[in-house]
Amino acid sequence: MTITFDAVTLNTTNNVADFTQSHGGAGSGVKGALAFIPWRTASVDEIVGVTYGGATMTEVALSPLINASGEVGGVSGWFLGSSVPQGTQTLAVDLIGSPAGAYQAVVLTLLAGANLEIEDTSTVGPSTSLANPSMSLTTGASVTTFCAGCLFSGQNAPASITPGADYTALGAGHDFGNQSARGIRRTTNASGGSVTLDWVQAADDAAGIGVAIKEASAAAPAMAPDYFSQYGSFY
Repeated sequence: MTITFDAVTLNTTNNVADFTQSHGGAGSGVKGALAFIPWRTASVDEIVGVTYGGATMTEVALSPLINASGEVGGVSGWFLGSSVPQGTQTLAVDLIGSPAGAYQAVVLTLLAGANLEIEDTSTVGPSTSLANPSMSLTTGASVTTFCAGCLFSGQNAPASITPGADYTALGAGHDFGNQSARGIRRTTNASGGSVTLDWVQAADDAAGIGVAIKEASAAAPAMAPDYFSQYGSFY
């Protein structure tokens, strides 16, 4: 079974303290939960941790990505690929006390026949002037992956940031007032090699993170020791 997109939910409130978001995942078959947390203003990492349905999510490699000059903000990525709670669950984001930033979230769930794991993570930026931000995700030969990412941008409205040709927007995006963020997912799964993950925007501040997710390989069964290796020959 390949990885299938299940559902997406956005939190579009400018949260300045710990916050939660309800997400309606499928009642069965959910093998992965992925969350991107974009924010404005804060130039340091203020996220303490993220849970999904009470299960601790792991921050992905290279996260967070912070645009610390120009229009300040950033994005972080969080993933859960085993023992994922089924059905409607709550994403909970724990921030430091009195954070400087305003935070939003996008959470999506994935269906598969096995546990999921991150194949690769990549970033673009941070930059104070970047048009059409893009990154490359590297996957193994013949490895099928689900790819998604989120971009923090200096664009005034998320409608000014559109997905690249092979991508679909994750909802309407995030409006921070003078800055925006846009989550995207690849419309079809990728299969091996280098995969481009990209957005279309005019030159502006940009900081983005993306992931390629694959089904985890089944562990090889333990081999029973043969008689002769344990006890030697009869002769």
